[in-house]
Amino acid sequence: MRKIWSVVFVLVVGLMLNGCGGQSKPVAVKESAPTATPTEAPKTVATTEKDAPAKTVGDDTLIVGFDESFPPYEWLENKESKGFNLDVVAAVVAKMGRQVEFRGLPWAQAMTDLKAGEIHLLSGAGITDERKKFMIYTDSFAASDYVIFSRNDNTAISGTTKDEVMKSLASKKVGVLAGGTVLEILRPYREIELVTGQNDLELFKKMGKNEIDAVFTDKLVGLYHIKNENLPYKVVGEPLKTLPMATAASKKDSNQALVDSYNKALAEVKADGTFDKIYEKWFGKK
Repeated sequence: MRKIWSVVFVLVVGLMLNGCGGQSKPVAVKESAPTATPTEAPKTVATTEKDAPAKTVGDDTLIVGFDESFPPYEWLENKESKGFNLDVVAAVVAKMGRQVEFRGLPWAQAMTDLKAGEIHLLSGAGITDERKKFMIYTDSFAASDYVIFSRNDNTAISGTTKDEVMKSLASKKVGVLAGGTVLEILRPYREIELVTGQNDLELFKKMGKNEIDAVFTDKLVGLYHIKNENLPYKVVGEPLKTLPMATAASKKDSNQALVDSYNKALAEVKADGTFDKIYEKWFGKK
């Protein structure tokens, strides 16, 4: 009987001690990292700026920012990351033997986060001299044709060649993505009034309300919105600019080794046919 009361006494004292002083501090437990197999698919998690954690240095997961509204290249749909660029990045990161966390953001914010070193990579960005000041580009994996879109009933904006189209844009309001390549391309043309927006669909809606006269964006992105939203818009003339697209790292951190590793894996993804399969999934056969 004494043994039973002794056990009860010890248990009660233990509970009292554990309850004193508020919440107990968590105990750190060291765990060994899981080993990834060559066939293991990369872990892809779509997050937003609000719920995204800060970048963890030394973590095996690469945080990749992307434009949350730039289909069919990259976009967020019900918190699910989608698009050609993201499929390419996921395949490359898997070939590197690492994990990937996709972070969907307004494009201007994604650029800011890359500059600040808050993310490791941007999934895809047009290659320009201005961006090379703060970006380290990987090898290119695609190219973008940037064109003018106008309403079907707009005859004032016209032309076939670049010079003809540009001439018709004088004194017109043209919508461009804030922080986008399109802004850099048209900024030198002072006779054009530039109106920025957070995404292309927003700009297309402005054009439908006659708030702007045209939208300058990637041809495939514009055609995607026209088809999905059943918009009465058209492409005007030939592309005003064609730029190669690449994944990019920030110059803020010492990322050249990361870019070199990425390029090696990208070359393997192109060589083994994976890249062609991804391209055909989104755009059909070349």
